[in-house]
Amino acid sequence: MVSASPHLVSGYLLDSNIFIRDERGTFDLHEFVQDRPPASYAMSSVTAAELLLGVDLATPGHRARRRQNVDDYLAGFLVLDFDIHCARQWSTIAARLRAKGRNIGAHDLLIAATALHYNYGVITFNAQEFSRIPGLAVFTP
Repeated sequence: MVSASPHLVSGYLLDSNIFIRDERGTFDLHEFVQDRPPASYAMSSVTAAELLLGVDLATPGHRARRRQNVDDYLAGFLVLDFDIHCARQWSTIAARLRAKGRNIGAHDLLIAATALHYNYGVITFNAQEFSRIPGLAVFTP
């Protein structure tokens, strides 16, 4: 893993693209986490919502397989809620980024706020986007 921020974290929040690449067969999530403590990995409730949307948007021929994959992810990883504390974190980050003209995607900002609130780093294939957020530990698999 490569860190864009050197401080210690309590755990790792897996970005949506980690699960999507796993489902597509371009990344092996099981292999990635197998030798690490399962409690150290989680997903944001925002990531859960994105994955569930993928199920609802899937064609009827792919929906059952996608639903099973998402159900397995939800059963296998802690889901950290986006709550009022995360909302306050989000507001602070969004205002700072907007003032600098460095906005990032709405869902990525929600995921980052969740990670910062819980003192988690983010593991993502989109490190460039997340690295704009001061204080966020960003890792690539």
